[in-house]
Amino acid sequence: HLSEPVLRKWDEIVAAAASSGVRFQLVLFHHGPWSSRVNSNWAENPWNVKNGGFLAKPDDFFTNEQAKRISKAWLRMAVARWGHEPHVLAWELFNEVEWCDPNYVGNEAVVGAWHDEMAGYLRSIDPYPRLITTSSKMELPIWRKMDVYQPHAYPPSVAGAVLAQKLPGDKPLLFGEVGPSGQGADAHRRALRDGIWAGLFAKHAGAAQYWYW
Repeated sequence: HLSEPVLRKWDEIVAAAASSGVRFQLVLFHHGPWSSRVNSNWAENPWNVKNGGFLAKPDDFFTNEQAKRISKAWLRMAVARWGHEPHVLAWELFNEVEWCDPNYVGNEAVVGAWHDEMAGYLRSIDPYPRLITTSSKMELPIWRKMDVYQPHAYPPSVAGAVLAQKLPGDKPLLFGEVGPSGQGADAHRRALRDGIWAGLFAKHAGAAQYWYW
């Protein structure tokens, strides 16, 4: 089942975006539940066999047929519930899928195949030609069916990282997250400013999007 309180919270977020004139990406999955290494939520994941679930390890999320069936059910719910709203600019399939376990053992291909399958399914059920993207390092084989490249960066110099990013040429690119590697108000002000201007001067599809916890 899907949690109604969580869905209602997303209803409020979508409504607030619409009333404020904000177009946003709705992130459908993130790396925590499927990583044992980075920001891991695997220990409390209800799909974990140790919690009565059906996945023996995080990697199985990308290949297990039951996991894919339930994932598609969630995508179908998202399209049915919010697909009518033009302020949902794009579906972002995954936040930082690079941190998921298969990428640490040379099994990036299963992550790429999952993205191909889920992007195809989303396009088959969304009645509008909405953008589909994901976020990760550029080297993963996950971009074939995406409409926008979307790396993230937390470098010593946001401007340097954004300006140095090579444009692939076959589709648009923008940084979905940038932030300073250091702390302090000045570092964050520079990151925000540099992300905006560097993204524009680099001819990206939009400004680099500032992130702060």
